[in-house]
Amino acid sequence: MNIKDQKKIERLLEIGMGISKGKELKLNTFEVQFCIDKKIEKFEPPKFSKEEKNIYSVYKQLREKGYNMRISEDSDLLRVYQKGFRPGEDRTKYLMKIIEKWPEKKEIEEYLKIAGNLRKELIFALIGKKIEFIKLSRTNFD
Repeated sequence: MNIKDQKKIERLLEIGMGISKGKELKLNTFEVQFCIDKKIEKFEPPKFSKEEKNIYSVYKQLREKGYNMRISEDSDLLRVYQKGFRPGEDRTKYLMKIIEKWPEKKEIEEYLKIAGNLRKELIFALIGKKIEFIKLSRTNFD
């Protein structure tokens, strides 16, 4: 969803919502739903795919605990910012992959490599009856 109203754009950017595209603000479906749920703004409710429902459940839990999360533009990993988002100042602290079952070893190694190259911590959000967050890291004993 693209927002063109400058007052709304300023308000949403201030709380870490959306990505600024020129004079517009682009909100993902999970950001739109969060605004609706928390009565931040009135929007038309989005339709979610199964993957987006999983993203939203993780997004909502993290936002309620003071974290911000964005979809990475160059991979299927999500970017999670440290607690207490400060617009324009913060950098990604974690890369997160939302899963319903454990990926193959090769996939895990690839995610660890991406996180390592970007100097970020890798977290898997395992979706089940509740969401479990599992942090993985690679250590070399040289």
